[in-house]
Amino acid sequence: MPATAPDRTPSLADVIGMPGIDEGYVLALAAALAAHWDHALAAPIAEGANLRGARQYRAEAPAPGTDSIAARIRDAEVRLGTPEALATTGLVLPEKLAALIGSQHTSGRAVLLLALTENPAPETPLGILTFAADGDDPG
Repeated sequence: MPATAPDRTPSLADVIGMPGIDEGYVLALAAALAAHWDHALAAPIAEGANLRGARQYRAEAPAPGTDSIAARIRDAEVRLGTPEALATTGLVLPEKLAALIGSQHTSGRAVLLLALTENPAPETPLGILTFAADGDDPG
């Protein structure tokens, strides 16, 4: 995950839901997980959720790690983390999503991936969140 410059604070730039998944839902789930995660991008998620008026959900039995966190939210098991961390869980990214994540990394943005972990497939992507250093063009 690209890091932002040490003297610049990351901010939530974009929330992108997979086809049929509302961005507000992605942000609300991510914020519920971030509230229990000691990660540099947790505070920008909470701030972005607050500024965008995201719904508030409660994470049950959160299991935080260094590069990802998992919990049960509204009868679903979800995980938030770096694409690299989620790849170790068996998550297979659709080609277009992998390309989007690659382009975000190339432009210097950090990316977190939100995935549903209860599914016949190992994990199913729900959306991504991108972060820019304050002062960077968010567009």
